[in-house]
Amino acid sequence: MIRIKELRKDKKINQLKLAMDLNITQASISKYEIGAREPSLEILEKMSDYFDVSTDYIIGRSDIKKPILNKELKKEEVELLYKFRKLTSRQKERLYGYLDSLEDDNKK
Repeated sequence: MIRIKELRKDKKINQLKLAMDLNITQASISKYEIGAREPSLEILEKMSDYFDVSTDYIIGRSDIKKPILNKELKKEEVELLYKFRKLTSRQKERLYGYLDSLEDDNKK
């Protein structure tokens, strides 16, 4: 499932505006939206930059618009994120409580 139409509607632009901004035809946008044609990797990358979302989100491979993991994160932050994602809901609640208590300690 390609989410171009959804992203376009969120940005409140029509097919022609998107096509002009990406330097492609309006017919191409229309075909992408109805699934009659798939965008090239180059076009996907342009759309990713244009909408500020991941290419995986555009093609429906992920429900996360913009991944947290990027060059700005330190290695230990990435490791913590992976560990956090493996926790149960109950464990996450306990962790939030512990983090809140650490924040309180910093305020003292």
